[in-house]
Amino acid sequence: MTDPEDMYAAQVLARLLRHEPVTITRTIDGYHDVLRGDRVVGSVDDNLLATFLTTASRVLARTEQPPVSSAARTSDQSERRQLAHPVDAFVPDPSGLNSLCDEDEFTFVLERMVANEAPRLFAIVQEYGDRVDARIAGWGVAFEDHAQIVSVERGLRMSVETPEDALRGFHFGSHVRARLVWFNPNAVTSAEDDAA
Repeated sequence: MTDPEDMYAAQVLARLLRHEPVTITRTIDGYHDVLRGDRVVGSVDDNLLATFLTTASRVLARTEQPPVSSAARTSDQSERRQLAHPVDAFVPDPSGLNSLCDEDEFTFVLERMVANEAPRLFAIVQEYGDRVDARIAGWGVAFEDHAQIVSVERGLRMSVETPEDALRGFHFGSHVRARLVWFNPNAVTSAEDDAA
């Protein structure tokens, strides 16, 4: 089965190529940069490029079909499959499979899955001088094998191996140093504390 994220990216790339001229160049690290003019609008790996090359024409042909009115629809399952979302061609149809459990139990299972696999939340705080002042410069989530960080100004996004690897991107000269602060839900101030 094709990776759904790769399929989505291939579909986006196909639409980019249809609507605007782009160029694709191979980079030293083995990725392919997608450029609109001189600006990189995306980067894809060999697997995604292969997925794109083998599926884009089919995906685009299916997405360009005119919509069918409800009167023209039939209950024939094979015909409904033809009217389905273009990405459905890459995902097995689950309609013949039984549900794992009822809705309440499934919700409970999902809640436990999310609780057990939730990433840890942290902030990158810029400290001015020796505890003279500080501000939150970015927020991040730490997964088991990497971390994602976004700056509060929306101008920077990072993917790093460990949260600590992001600190160097937030140091500013010799007077502003970055520090990692893990979110502590017990440290949240109440409305009464804020008013005092």
